[in-house]
Amino acid sequence: MRLQGIFSSICDRLFENNAGSDLQLGLMGILSNLLSSSKNNHFEFIKINGYNFLNMFFNTIRDYSTESGEKFLDSIFELLNRIIFSGTKFSQIQNMEAFGVVLEIVGN
Repeated sequence: MRLQGIFSSICDRLFENNAGSDLQLGLMGILSNLLSSSKNNHFEFIKINGYNFLNMFFNTIRDYSTESGEKFLDSIFELLNRIIFSGTKFSQIQNMEAFGVVLEIVGN
């Protein structure tokens, strides 16, 4: 239960208006580390609909045209790739829910 609270706090913080891109990258880095290190963490994240939060977060990113916006997106996708492949060498998808977020983003 405590882990769900941590995940909820991270997701809530991602959506705060005053959360700058550096903070958001840091929070995504924490999520990436937590989700790629343990299947239990992955299941706890599912219980709070964390992957839906991630999808909503990506839908809030609108500025792709600036250099800083492009770097931010590159960094976010790198972290998301780490979650999807869970530390493997990109040979097999380990996290289908995170992969679904990417497919949803590409579809939009």
